[in-house]
Amino acid sequence: ECLKQLRSFYQKFEAYKNKFSANECLLFVCSSRPKIIYHTFWHITDKQDQKNYAFKRMMKLNIMSYLYTQNLCCTKLIVWLSFNFGAKTEKQMRSYFQYYIEKGNLELKKFDLLELCQNPNSSFKNHKICNNLVEYLKYYLTSSRKKIFNFVYFSDFVRFFVLDIYSGIYTDGDVIYLKDMSLLWYENFAYKWSYLKEWNTAIMGFDKYQNPSILNLIEFSKKSHFTLKKFIDFYHPLELSIIIKKINKSNDIFNYKHLKAFHSLFFDPVWLYYDGIVASQNRNDIKNFNQFLTKYFIDERTFDFNSVFPYSFTYHLHFRSHIPILNYSYFKYFENFFIRNLKINHIIDNV
Repeated sequence: ECLKQLRSFYQKFEAYKNKFSANECLLFVCSSRPKIIYHTFWHITDKQDQKNYAFKRMMKLNIMSYLYTQNLCCTKLIVWLSFNFGAKTEKQMRSYFQYYIEKGNLELKKFDLLELCQNPNSSFKNHKICNNLVEYLKYYLTSSRKKIFNFVYFSDFVRFFVLDIYSGIYTDGDVIYLKDMSLLWYENFAYKWSYLKEWNTAIMGFDKYQNPSILNLIEFSKKSHFTLKKFIDFYHPLELSIIIKKINKSNDIFNYKHLKAFHSLFFDPVWLYYDGIVASQNRNDIKNFNQFLTKYFIDERTFDFNSVFPYSFTYHLHFRSHIPILNYSYFKYFENFFIRNLKINHIIDNV
């Protein structure tokens, strides 16, 4: 019943927004607070791209879903690129999304830790750990051990670092936006890790300027005497959950005032099916993560963007690049849907 009410409210919200032109929307929605900055982080080498085109397709899908669903008059997406992101792949992405880059809706930006550490808005500015992290990354770039650098774990740190400076909403790269997220932009948030009493930060938002309580968590990480590896590991959601419970002296994640926990159905609707907690109501429901790439018994002519996950703001794919993407899959249908509606099909797969 709660989810039905949420869907009904969102439909009324969309209908209300549609009454306004783009300029009126800008005055109506954006004048009361700064532009919402969305963030994601990607690492694709040119070698990876040649070996498996799926990485680039997932990156495109993530960006296209943002451009289609979010209010572009008062939001912007920054795609943070790893320090050794493939130059060829970056050039292709800039060409593919040139129109939106020139309009200021999208920015592709290298995650330069040295530069960001000097940002006056950074809570890590001039902190010893910031300089040590710079040396840490230089070590991995120049040593034979760089192959084992874990960019997935590093992205857990990246999201806190960029949100601390810019504020906004962060999503993992394998996330599809389904609804306007501005409805959630009123307090610091993450979401529940399936049925576990843990946080997940694949989708999270915070604004230390409007709600500075999140700084308690950042300051705790800075004061702790961690090794460099443990400092990065601190921001993994499971490690973060342990720390928050200790600070809060409670295992109730819904009772932590500095970081609100939303239900996993908001952002990760398949996880409860996958873990066997929720029973499927419809034979066409996606029941595990691979099915989004491989499910083929639904006809694209019956595909309805608004009905696939009607109660969710995003869908987290938990992307498996080794699983082939079938032409009759939800992935392909979403891909085709965004290309048609964003009118960027003139440069589709030849880029």
